[in-house]
Amino acid sequence: MNRSVFYGKIGMERHNLENKILTISIAAYNVEQYIKNTIESVIIEEIIDDLDIIIVDDGSTDDTFSIAKQYEEKYPKSIRIIKKSNGGYGSTVNSSIELAYGKYYKLLDGDDFFDKCGLMQLIKYLKEIDVDVVFTKFYKVLKEKRISAIRFENYPIDRIVNIDSIGIFEGLPMHTITYRTDILKKSKLKLREKILYSDNYYVSIPFTFVNNLVFKNIFLYNYRIDVLNQSINKNKLLKNANDLRIICEDLIMYYNSIDKKNVRAIKYIALRVASTLVDYFVVLMKKPFSHTSLEEIKEFDKYIYDFSNELYYEMGKINRKASRIIKIFRKTRYFAYYFIRPLYF
Repeated sequence: MNRSVFYGKIGMERHNLENKILTISIAAYNVEQYIKNTIESVIIEEIIDDLDIIIVDDGSTDDTFSIAKQYEEKYPKSIRIIKKSNGGYGSTVNSSIELAYGKYYKLLDGDDFFDKCGLMQLIKYLKEIDVDVVFTKFYKVLKEKRISAIRFENYPIDRIVNIDSIGIFEGLPMHTITYRTDILKKSKLKLREKILYSDNYYVSIPFTFVNNLVFKNIFLYNYRIDVLNQSINKNKLLKNANDLRIICEDLIMYYNSIDKKNVRAIKYIALRVASTLVDYFVVLMKKPFSHTSLEEIKEFDKYIYDFSNELYYEMGKINRKASRIIKIFRKTRYFAYYFIRPLYF
């Protein structure tokens, strides 16, 4: 198939995909309440020809697809829809990476939205530079109000730097990341499907091939934190704890497989993976206060120590309350659980 032409899975529309600057992958599953606002946030006449917008309908049973289809018909040169059976978030990312034509690639969840001014600033910048990763800022949104924002404190702004030259660099969430698409294809990234929290692969594994990056003072992503079915909901966290455990095990195995001497981002990857391990530790701490829950924590900690001594100690270096608690647990041989768990979790 000619790389500049795509024949949609829905119908046989011909899409001209030459000279696209940014692929925006929109994961859409039963988001009829939000999808119009999400799509409208990336439709800007001045830059629409620079965008390769892939909407992946992951087996929705509501009107998500029909709403999105209207936009594909209106902007056939910039919007494509993939309609597929439900495979989970990871499957939407896998599908869109394979079909991405933009020089750069960014994710957007179907219930979130972009700041239009921020998107225009990003496109202008991406046309001017060649860099592996661009980090932009994001807002958390509650009931349509922006309540907080991530800030790049202690990071060099507006200057392309080598990733191994900026010291301790803890992981930033997927909302901040724009990859050069070649990096994703080179990494052969494949997220696990039918599993939650698979974005942890996305924010860590591709960095094996990242050499340089830039932090931009651009607010782009608006992340809704009041969506009821979010995987960060406490009840859902506990119900799907095993998904996060599987991801932790995968990332430990991946980290152990890396040729660490030849990866410039190895410090970042170690901290990023360790942060995911700390996330799972927090999930275990949220389980009912009991001796059984404590034994799960001890077992997980031993598992990490046995498989990666490096990551075991990296967990204590992260600037998070949970990391400090982990160090206290280890120093007290976990006896501190009986005092700390009721206070903080």
